[in-house]
Parts: sequence; C-alpha cells; structure tokens
Amino acid sequence: MTKIISKLLLLSFVLSGLTIKAQTIRLNYEPQGGIIKFCFDSLKIYTDTTALFKLYSKGGDNQDVIGFVRKRFNETGKDTLMFSGHFIPFTKDGKTGWTVNWAIVNLTKRKLVKIYDKHGKLVRKIKKKRIGSRKKGYVAKLYINKETKEKLLSEILYVVFICPSF
Repeated sequence: MTKIISKLLLLSFVLSGLTIKAQTIRLNYEPQGGIIKFCFDSLKIYTDTTALFKLYSKGGDNQDVIGFVRKRFNETGKDTLMFSGHFIPFTKDGKTGWTVNWAIVNLTKRKLVKIYDKHGKLVRKIKKKRIGSRKKGYVAKLYINKETKEKLLSEILYVVFICPSF
C-alpha cells in the first residue's frame, strides 16, 4: 500500500513540475537573414522572415502578409524591416492591413522572437499568467517578464460583449 502511495506522490510531483515549467518560456532565439523589427508598447521585438513565413504558411489571407513583407524587402533593399504599431496597412487607404498582435504572441509561444523591454533590457524568460474567468466575462493570458515582473503582451481567450437593448 505504501508503494502505491509513494508512486502516486512521485507522479503528482512530476506532473506539477511539468505544468509549472510549461508556464515559463525561455527566449534564446537569434534572428538570421531578413530581420523584422516590431516596435509597439515600448517593446522592441525581433524575428526573421523564416519564422514569420513558417507561421503564415497555411495559405489563404496569410499569403497577403507574406507577399507584403517580401514586397517591402524588395522596395527597401535593406536586411531589416521595421514596423510600428498594432496595425500595419497594406495600402495607403488603410482599409486592409495586418494586425501583428496575433503573430507576435504566436512567435513568442514558439520561442522565435528576441524581445527588448521598455528599459532596453533583453528579455530571457517570460511567465504566462491567466487572468479573469468566464464568470467575470473575460479570460486572458498575460505574458510577463520574469525578471522585472512587467507585462509584455496579452492574449484574449474569451470575452463576452454586452449590448444594452433600448
């Protein structure tokens, strides 16, 4: 009986250790080739075209982003592109564009970014924290710099919109 209890305790410690480790993202990515720099919310985020194109390789509307980035590299002739803000318009009228938050969050989850915080310090570890509840009407994930405890990114998982009826 004690052998079973000790094995269950060991299993619970191992599983709890795995879930805690899953909450931390270690960033040690070094972009190569065509570098893309995103500047928003006082952050500087670097990735490369290989990582971005792998993220958007599914087809459909994703091809617009790939085509846009390739076009910008050809126009500038430089090895680094810089984008600023959360929305990057494809055209001058600004009707269609690229919302970069999704890309940055997913590149961060895959450890394919290099992030500098608002103080210019390299972020090495990110802690994921879930906030809210369905009862409260929203659920989000925060990505927090583990060293400075500052919020870097957020991802909305669930939200209830309440529209008053008149």
